[in-house]
Amino acid sequence: MNHDLVCFPFSDLGTETHWQREGELLQRFNHLPPEAQHERPELLKALFAQADEVIISPPLAIARGHLIKLSRKVFINYNAQIAAAPGAPITIGHHTIIAPNVQIQTGTHPVDPTERQKWAYCAKGITIGNNVWIGAGAIILWRRNHW
Repeated sequence: MNHDLVCFPFSDLGTETHWQREGELLQRFNHLPPEAQHERPELLKALFAQADEVIISPPLAIARGHLIKLSRKVFINYNAQIAAAPGAPITIGHHTIIAPNVQIQTGTHPVDPTERQKWAYCAKGITIGNNVWIGAGAIILWRRNHW
């Protein structure tokens, strides 16, 4: 296996404790009334490891936002799904534009049936560089992890 790859046995599933707080923050972000839009920047800072001068159009779905860094001037359009895994963070460079319905996933399930019996999932970090444009409906996986 790749030395940067992190694999998780089935016994690790359901052991993380951040889900409730992250879910509450996402619910608030995705359902802000028009008169409360000024709250978005602070919610984004609470949801992500880094999110300065970032614009995200809801709805947004994330997993482990504390492992996701959004650099300056990142724009993410609606229906984004961004999921990091422990030991496999996501970094998005400055001035990056992400179109609607994009998925960025650090985790995957082993393809080999024998490996799949041993590991629930494996993950590897993803780095998206500066000034990148990702088109609508793109799915970014770790198999190619530097853009």
